[in-house]
Amino acid sequence: MSQPNSIRTLDQTSLSSWFQSLPIITRTWLLGSFTITLLVGLGLLRVKSVILLWPSVWKGLELWRLCFSVLYLGGLGLGFLFQLLFILQYSKSVEEEVFFHDPADYLFMLLFCTGILWIWDILAFPLFFFGPSLLSAVIYMWSKYHANQLVSIWGLVQVPGKYIPFVYLLMDLLTSGSLNMRAVAGIVAGHCWYFVDKIYPTLPGNQGHKLIATPLFLRQWLPRRRTTLSGPIPPTTRSTFTRQQQHHQWGPGRVLGE
Repeated sequence: MSQPNSIRTLDQTSLSSWFQSLPIITRTWLLGSFTITLLVGLGLLRVKSVILLWPSVWKGLELWRLCFSVLYLGGLGLGFLFQLLFILQYSKSVEEEVFFHDPADYLFMLLFCTGILWIWDILAFPLFFFGPSLLSAVIYMWSKYHANQLVSIWGLVQVPGKYIPFVYLLMDLLTSGSLNMRAVAGIVAGHCWYFVDKIYPTLPGNQGHKLIATPLFLRQWLPRRRTTLSGPIPPTTRSTFTRQQQHHQWGPGRVLGE
């Protein structure tokens, strides 16, 4: 009679250990998006109380919308599950391999991209919620650092990583008949970060000077995680980070926002 309880305890411990092993920003994003989207899908939270309505923020001081609208991924369904999978895969890879377990830098990138999405929402095209767009920005960042890595789409074709954000756009266009503006906004936000962080410092006359840097309070709040016996990987490694061409299966290639 005690064996099932032991097995159940072992499974719970294994799941908890796996979850705790995820990098902190990816872990928090995954849990937050799952919780907020599920609560809305079950009717425990109203969509109108989650989406970003600027008059409610400015006049009603409903500041929670700034956070909840970023975590909300849209309706429940297969698309929701694939977005969670994409957060797990792409965000984990970017946090570990591009930002080398530096949660402050990675969080600052996400905040920067969110700011660009807010500007897009105000000036260009209303988005109302930003979870799929922020995920698209992270996928774009992943593609810049895994340009030659081959990604399998539905097991039918392999595409270099640098084309993955645009492949998802094309797939969405073919399946829905319209351009996914949330994904477009995410690609724009991701490229804005990449330009500011990587391209601008290399332009003639800039001498490596960066326009923005991670605020000190973020670094004090989220110290770099030690990943080796000799200490953390130095930040300068990120500028020369490249990946050799690999063959990798990244799932069936579902489209963001489905």
